[in-house]
Amino acid sequence: SFFNSFLFVFIFSAAFFGFAAPIALGIEGLKYASLLSAGLMPVYDILFAIPQVLAAYSASLLGKGAIEDYQGKGSVFAHWKDAVKWFAVGVVFLVILILARSYL
Repeated sequence: SFFNSFLFVFIFSAAFFGFAAPIALGIEGLKYASLLSAGLMPVYDILFAIPQVLAAYSASLLGKGAIEDYQGKGSVFAHWKDAVKWFAVGVVFLVILILARSYL
C-alpha cells in the first residue's frame, strides 16, 4: 500500500541517519518502474513518489541532528521541528493523493 511505501522510505532512511534515503527512494523507484512498465499501475500513481521524497528529507534532517548530537556540535532536537513538519506535510499530501485517486 501507499502508506507502507511511505513508512518504508522514512524508517529505512532514518535507521541509517538519512544516508540511506537515496537507496530507499531507488528501491521504490524500481518498484514503480516495474509496475508502470508491466501496465499494472496508472501513470498518475507516480505522484505518490512526492510524499516519499518528503519522508526521506524528514529522515535526513533527523539523521543530521543525530550526527551533530554524537559529535557534540548540537542536538537532535534542533532539527526535530523541521523534520516533523516535513513528515506531516508528506502525510497530508499522501492522504490527499489517496482520496483524489478514486476521482482520477
